[in-house]
Amino acid sequence: MSRPLRSSRTRFTLVLALLLVSHARGADERNQAPIEVYEWSVWVGSPGGATLNASRVYRNAMPAAVGTSRPKFEEADLAKKFAVAPISVVQIFGDPTQDVDVDLRIKKGTILAHWPQGKERSGGIQWFKSSLVAAPPSGIAPGNLAENHWFQTLRHNEPALYLKHETRVERFLAYDTELTMPIPVKLRGGPDEYTLQNLTGQRLLDVAVIAPADGGYRVGWLDALPTAVPPEKPVDESDKAREKEKKEKEKEKPEAKAKAAAEVFETAEAESKKGKDKDKEKDKPKPLPAEGDADIRARVDQVLNRPVTVNLEGASRKDVLSLVAGQARFRFEVDDPTLAKADVDLAKPMSLKAGQLAARVALAEILGAVGLCYRVTEDGTLFISTAARLAEESGKKGAVIEGPPVKLTLAKAVRPTDSSYRELTRDAYARR
Repeated sequence: MSRPLRSSRTRFTLVLALLLVSHARGADERNQAPIEVYEWSVWVGSPGGATLNASRVYRNAMPAAVGTSRPKFEEADLAKKFAVAPISVVQIFGDPTQDVDVDLRIKKGTILAHWPQGKERSGGIQWFKSSLVAAPPSGIAPGNLAENHWFQTLRHNEPALYLKHETRVERFLAYDTELTMPIPVKLRGGPDEYTLQNLTGQRLLDVAVIAPADGGYRVGWLDALPTAVPPEKPVDESDKAREKEKKEKEKEKPEAKAKAAAEVFETAEAESKKGKDKDKEKDKPKPLPAEGDADIRARVDQVLNRPVTVNLEGASRKDVLSLVAGQARFRFEVDDPTLAKADVDLAKPMSLKAGQLAARVALAEILGAVGLCYRVTEDGTLFISTAARLAEESGKKGAVIEGPPVKLTLAKAVRPTDSSYRELTRDAYARR
């Protein structure tokens, strides 16, 4: 019987023509074989493109002995290619295990190369009926790799198990894919300062931007790029059980029963009052207005790039919002019932002493701190509601919500051959 892998830890790296690095970790908690799977990936793409790791654009990270669908570039053409090549690597740690199935699937994209050789199938690769061993079996040597190829480093990672599949054995799995997906980050500006926005529902950690410049590349790091979608609050089941038990006991008390009876009469009397139904409808959030088309959203996007001057302390959040809207000349509507239900009060004071800044950056300061976001409607109005409500609606339609804009200033240009470039890129990422 095949054993599924008990847990996994993954690290994903996105590298753009401008470089973006992010990582995420997760774990499958099923009690199975004591095995941990680590995966890291380098994905390369352009912020304006719809694919990552395009086969005709980027270098091949695989050894010459590995077959690949990437075209072979001559030295002159290769020198013009982006210096980072896409690759994904998997290593497995834990106890030796027999009869393991490794099933790699690509939802949207194509597998261009893989090592060691597995069984190719539509949308994936399989290494079924494999064994995980602590040392290579006698009589089976790993595949031939050049001694100076970086794959040799993976072979010397001593804690990693060897995967034996048919007549092949290797201490890692590597694959190269072309993915049909856009970069989930919006970038604007340059060359000294960029504004980044997260288009995913998760916070991105350790984000790097590497931009070409005269004399080399300019590098900047962000510890985190926030999302507009608020995190779900963890539910403590034990607390819920205790609270339920407490409420049940309260119901049994005589004073609680008397109070409940009084509430019945009070409710009946209130229901009979004129205008009750009308008031209830007034407090009910109206349906979300339809989103504007691409042209409308683009025009509003330009409006939000207009500079505004804000230097307020102790003003209500609503007044600060009105000031920014008046200077940038855009309209907005507030989803008051939803904000009231979420206990968000725009009348509370805030301070924003930033001098001159883009309207969109001011909006992020005003709305993001209290979990609000906006939708551009058909008439170009900003409909302001909770990020949770907009995210729920967008999730149904497959749309995305832009996270708050974050500014990043890049360092001076450094040549890739300089030691300081390695410190700013690879060494900085390794520390993170």
